[in-house]
Amino acid sequence: MVGGTIVETKNQKEGTRIEVLQKPLDSQGRPLMTDETGGRFIVHVAQFLDAAIYHRGRSVTVIAEVAGVEVHPLGEIEYGYPALSARDVHLWSPYQGPRFSFGIGVYRGF
Repeated sequence: MVGGTIVETKNQKEGTRIEVLQKPLDSQGRPLMTDETGGRFIVHVAQFLDAAIYHRGRSVTVIAEVAGVEVHPLGEIEYGYPALSARDVHLWSPYQGPRFSFGIGVYRGF
């Protein structure tokens, strides 16, 4: 299980290719909002995923198998992306900050 922030999504004949900037995951598997990263990776998904929904900046967590390494241009360099074959993809709702709840209670000590 790995996750991060979507950099780019491309639809192809054989499915969808998602480039992800890896981020550490919290205890629920959600990518953390941090500058810490392990680099980039590519996820291949067998079905069509709409790039308007799986767009740049969205958080995603995938359960996948390593399929190899793909070399693609990244700026002016050739970058070796770990390539993953997705078994499951979870797109997270946009983060809306911490949630607080307040309540009024009565304590009755015995």
